[in-house]
Amino acid sequence: MNDYKNDIELRSEKVRNIVGHIPPILLRRGITVTSIVMVLVIAEICFIPYTETITVPVTMSVYPNQVDIYSSIIYTSDKYTETLKKGAKIKIELLGFPRNEYGEIEGEISRVYSALDNGKGIKVDVSFPNELRTSKGYTIENLSSLGGYVYITFSKHPMLYRLLRTNN
Repeated sequence: MNDYKNDIELRSEKVRNIVGHIPPILLRRGITVTSIVMVLVIAEICFIPYTETITVPVTMSVYPNQVDIYSSIIYTSDKYTETLKKGAKIKIELLGFPRNEYGEIEGEISRVYSALDNGKGIKVDVSFPNELRTSKGYTIENLSSLGGYVYITFSKHPMLYRLLRTNN
């Protein structure tokens, strides 16, 4: 009998109104929090730069250019010809020197050649102002030929710029 009485109380008009009603303060807070999150996402899209980077496998030859400056010739795929520009910052991860342990060698593109005759890519000159010193302080010995991956940063614009620009 006691269970039957409890069931009747849950079905009454007052109980259904109270249980089925969302408190206005909770509704206003939910709308406010959602609005704040949307404004923050839009601000991030408009102002925080988005770095466009490509990763390319490379084979490079390193040679001393001046007293403390080393240069390298990198052969890479020709599909990045339009992307590679003089002055672009690069980071090179060398095979046999794990990035977690040794870090990366930072450099700058000093010259981009036209496509190679054999159709196997393009030639790029890279200068290393910090010699062959990695981001973790290791010095890589001057080897005649090194393989690895190069990370080329070619654009640093906000995401909104990327969304609004027209592709030519």
